[in-house]
Amino acid sequence: MSLRDKRTYIIANLSVGKDNISVLGGYTGISKQIEVYHEEDYEKKSKFRTAEYIINRIQWDPNLNLKEYRIGYEDRFLGIVEIEFDEFIAKAAEIKEHRIKYFKKTGEVVWDKNLKIDKF
Repeated sequence: MSLRDKRTYIIANLSVGKDNISVLGGYTGISKQIEVYHEEDYEKKSKFRTAEYIINRIQWDPNLNLKEYRIGYEDRFLGIVEIEFDEFIAKAAEIKEHRIKYFKKTGEVVWDKNLKIDKF
């Protein structure tokens, strides 16, 4: 049974637990489990932001200081290269988004593609 299911279900018995709801009924009389999401769980499951989003946020958010940020990207010949954000803006056309691996703010990693760290 899906919450998006447009069919009508007949509920014979409903029991509510801490983390789930058990429903007995429906078309076949089979017991179904519905997972209950708490608000704090939903916030944890938000989408991982793209490098493009982070670049735009650093570049255009007046509350963020560009000089505090560094970008780590993968150069085909040199491996991982870390540069200042200002320097990145100057040569943004040369660095493709899929090569960006991480962003650092004053030495702390705030976004990492491989480790799925997103503190924005």
